[in-house]
Amino acid sequence: MDLDTEFKENGFKVVRNFYDVNSHSDKIPDLYQYLLNSKHLSAKDLQVVNAHAFYNNIEVSKTQIKALSTIELETGLKLYPTYSYARIYNKDAILHPHTDRPACEISVTINIGHAGKSSWPISIKDFKGVSHEVSLKPGDGLIYHGCELEHWRVKADENVIEQAQMFLHYVRQDGQFESYIYDNPHQEVQETHKKKSFIKRIFNI
Repeated sequence: MDLDTEFKENGFKVVRNFYDVNSHSDKIPDLYQYLLNSKHLSAKDLQVVNAHAFYNNIEVSKTQIKALSTIELETGLKLYPTYSYARIYNKDAILHPHTDRPACEISVTINIGHAGKSSWPISIKDFKGVSHEVSLKPGDGLIYHGCELEHWRVKADENVIEQAQMFLHYVRQDGQFESYIYDNPHQEVQETHKKKSFIKRIFNI
């Protein structure tokens, strides 16, 4: 089964080494350490108790824009970016079963680092309702239909102390959630296109 077919049939797919966690330099920070050092700037996570949240953090958003072509290739879909998110799960955190809001039509969650003997797996149901437990090493990504597939994380065992994930969210071009481009459902798509060159200049990409 090729990757495109796998995504169409199951609604999700794992992409190993999706993000190079060793790519940091003077201009590209070690994203895991960067988020750890930015905990004081994080927001309260309304979905997960005992977690730090970062909505549209500039470094994570850079990755979201750069990853767009790769996500399109892996899914066979033409997409618009909506928003990025990062979360540091602390010990004893739990992510209850849920589906996501419209701006998360096509999403990827990427393990960018963890503390402890092992990483914390994510569970997800495929289109047929079968549950799968997916383990991601740092740099691995899981692409999935966020609005359709229920996903969750059970309480981590003693081997997991902390784990950081970044979430890159997109919607299909000409899809039912197209208006959520840049996470702004109340603005015409044509108007948001004007932001693209501006965003690319800011992010230097």
